[in-house]
Amino acid sequence: MINEGLATYLSNQNPKDYGYKIEYHPTFEDMQTNDSTVFADAEGYALSYFYIAYLVNTFGWDTVLTLAKTSNYMMAFSRSAQDVYADWIQSLLMYQTPPIQATNKK
Repeated sequence: MINEGLATYLSNQNPKDYGYKIEYHPTFEDMQTNDSTVFADAEGYALSYFYIAYLVNTFGWDTVLTLAKTSNYMMAFSRSAQDVYADWIQSLLMYQTPPIQATNKK
């Protein structure tokens, strides 16, 4: 998810610019998968942009670069990947109008 998110974030491909609306959230496992079909079905490519934007706004660009270089959430954020992901989901739920449901697509 990090590589895909960085690619869309750095190229300024905000899915909202193309009419994308966040209507659900995927599972942590779906977003961490190496299976491109599962990732795509979970709308991972679009959502990974929002994940990187959240990380940059919450932790700063240098910290996100540390994650990109090391793939180590504890080193970058002093938190587990699951904890960071859970906080991101909460941010999506709080700031959506109307609020999205706290369930995944499946």
